[in-house]
Amino acid sequence: MSSAYPGFNYGGTVFCQRCGAALPPNQLSCGNCGYSIPPSSNGPFQRAGVNEHAVMQPASNASSYPQGTNNGNYYGSQHQGHFSTPPSFQSPPYPIISPPMMNSFQQQPSPFTVDRSQRATKLKSPSTGLFVGIVLLIILLIGAGFIGYAFLAAHSSNSTAPIVNMPTPKTPPLFSDSFANNTQGWNLQSDPGKFSVAIGGGFMTLEDTNNKLLWELVPGGRTFTNFSVSMDAVLSKGSQDNGYGVYIRGISNPDSDFATYYRFELYGDGSYALFKGVVDPKGNLTSTRLIDYTINTVIQKQGKPNHIVITANGSSLLLNVNGQLLSRVTDTSYSSGSIALFVSNLQNTPPDAQAKFSQFAIYPA
Repeated sequence: MSSAYPGFNYGGTVFCQRCGAALPPNQLSCGNCGYSIPPSSNGPFQRAGVNEHAVMQPASNASSYPQGTNNGNYYGSQHQGHFSTPPSFQSPPYPIISPPMMNSFQQQPSPFTVDRSQRATKLKSPSTGLFVGIVLLIILLIGAGFIGYAFLAAHSSNSTAPIVNMPTPKTPPLFSDSFANNTQGWNLQSDPGKFSVAIGGGFMTLEDTNNKLLWELVPGGRTFTNFSVSMDAVLSKGSQDNGYGVYIRGISNPDSDFATYYRFELYGDGSYALFKGVVDPKGNLTSTRLIDYTINTVIQKQGKPNHIVITANGSSLLLNVNGQLLSRVTDTSYSSGSIALFVSNLQNTPPDAQAKFSQFAIYPA
């Protein structure tokens, strides 16, 4: 099938297939557009579909449609099939509409095509809101870091643990001593190079240099049943592994001043423990731990004083340090006994452990 179509004949008049202008009789070229008419004025056509009302279309592509047609639809006719010559019409052809020329066709972007230039611009130029949000987030994270650091620093160091003074009982003490001097008659026996006891300047100073425990009983052989004993105490010298504290409800036997007892002990590393002295069936003196070694940030470490209050009432023992309750213990083994202060130069530590006690008093529970 030819790709070029001749002019069409209507009522004896030949029209140019390119511009649609009427041609003079027997003229083979268009005076309007200069198009040359092939010798035959008839051309083949093919059916453009199966619809009875479909228009006739040329078999070539749209680039060869003659100007003055409706996108190549020559006739709005119900005729179908292949024509050797155009059918005769009882009315003029359909209005002529000029199709778009190929050289003026504007390609439309595919809906699947990414405009990379715009995407790059957006990536390089984030919105102001996003930028402000990022800055605020960074500021919040930095602030949270400072707050967290301050919190951890405050809780990881017990060197600043406050001492809360317990209210002084209004009842007269059962026993007290300011340690200005030894008017109460404490046992000041000492053995140079092994242990020593000294009183003066507001302190009782106990020092042991042979890796043993040195205690000092409240003078007069006195015993106490229900009571509250308080003092200020500090490990003033020696390794942090060394200990110091108070014996309560102690009972003696021929071998020791303390065969049975409760012993509350603080250590220079900020820990504490509670021991119970017992005598086994064979008469051997042993001890067990009612409270195992426990670190508590309330307890000041070596070189700093701690305010200790122990209340014994019936089977209940309350252990307070610096105004805070460390532990409550219930034990029915011992109901009364003696009280003593002590310092402990533990085995496998350097010789010499020293503790100082002040503001010592015992009140009724």
